Amino acid sequence: MMESFSDRLIDDIDNSKSNVCLGIDPRIKEIVLKYVPDNPREHYWIPESLVHAQVKKNGKRKGRAMAAEIFSKGLVDATDPYISVYKPNLAYFSALGLEGLNALRNLVEYIHETTGKNVILDSKSNDIGTTMLHYAVAWFDEFKVDATTINPYFGLDGVSPYMEHFINSAKKRGRGAMILCKTSNPSSIDFQDLIVGQKRVYELVAEKIAIWGKRLVGRRGYSSLGAVVGATFVKELELLRTLLSRNLLLIPGLQVQGGNPEDVAAISTDEDGYGAIFSSSRGINFAYMRKEGYTDDTWKEAASDSARELKNSINQALTNRRD
Repeated sequence: MMESFSDRLIDDIDNSKSNVCLGIDPRIKEIVLKYVPDNPREHYWIPESLVHAQVKKNGKRKGRAMAAEIFSKGLVDATDPYISVYKPNLAYFSALGLEGLNALRNLVEYIHETTGKNVILDSKSNDIGTTMLHYAVAWFDEFKVDATTINPYFGLDGVSPYMEHFINSAKKRGRGAMILCKTSNPSSIDFQDLIVGQKRVYELVAEKIAIWGKRLVGRRGYSSLGAVVGATFVKELELLRTLLSRNLLLIPGLQVQGGNPEDVAAISTDEDGYGAIFSSSRGINFAYMRKEGYTDDTWKEAASDSARELKNSINQALTNRRD
């Protein structure tokens, strides 16, 4: 029988003693400053010395992509003891062209070979029918990721092609998907909090996820069809944990976006500490820029320290709840 994505992920939580998901977002300084020069919150990028060295060696296009790949693999090496799953963001690699997509492919292979852990591609794919099927083929068969994020705006027509692909691929590594439900950004309220009948849209989405995911529940008791729920909305998270009792939650919005690990860890997991993974990207990727005492040359140490601190804070919150 094929090992499900949810089972592998929970096994990795056990093995690493961590619920931390590392988002990998390799930003290039020139791109950041060109398009968001006046937004300090966006002023994070991979070490300039790394980029300059690779551009000098390989030229601008290939050099940028090589720097992104080296940075991403370095994050994996530095944080592996503290991480249960990795989540590269498609946008940052796509912005570097074909070379960037090749770097993404190499990164996924590297994570699987060196850590054995799962890779969730943050792609937020969204379409219907054979178009969505081809997204599934691209991400699962070509890039070999274990799960992706999905925008549910098309309803079941936009989710079932993914589900059928990884259900019918019985000889392949079990796959999964995380459906956007209540996202961490402030303007999520524009649509997700609208009231339809007597419920908010995100509640209705959660109910559908619970129904769609029933046939994908693995031996560890959780479905491989999960939900993305932001750490910045604590009350909503608590409600959605109840509605999605058998679905894994991917929880972004920690640290830089304002989500407090101690506030969300205890209410988003079951009594054994399962059911949720907590995603941090900027807080770990660019810890060398955010925290005093680190430099371009110690970015790996900064990432490692930040990942360890996040793991420990979440584990402490789970311990306090049990006590």
